[in-house]
Amino acid sequence: MDPKPSFDQEISEAVQQFETESTEKPAPFGNEGAEASSLYPPHASVSQSSIEKPSGMIGMVMKLSSGTVKTRKQANAAMLIFVVLSAVITLFLLTGGFAGKAPNTTPIYQEDLTPTARATIPGSVLKTIPYKNGNK
Repeated sequence: MDPKPSFDQEISEAVQQFETESTEKPAPFGNEGAEASSLYPPHASVSQSSIEKPSGMIGMVMKLSSGTVKTRKQANAAMLIFVVLSAVITLFLLTGGFAGKAPNTTPIYQEDLTPTARATIPGSVLKTIPYKNGNK
């Protein structure tokens, strides 16, 4: 006989050893001690932050976007854009917005009306225009 076992014999011995070890120890589920964590390390692509449900403003943005915003990073960007747009609109409205030039606020008196303007104004409106000295 050969002092060295053949390749097929080595394979069959390894398979038998594997089968006996796998039937002796059941596969661990969850965190059942240090042995389980060393045998089955956590999957690298699944992080705890991706499993947790987002809360607070980020969760509200993700819920109200009806699927458009899918990650925390997108929710943060959406909130930042909202804040910047709100600030720009507020400043625009505080500085005058669409008002443009302020209207002429100098009062008009009946004595200042020209005869042609006085003729075109109806009598009921003409009565509402005051006189300079308050007399008629």
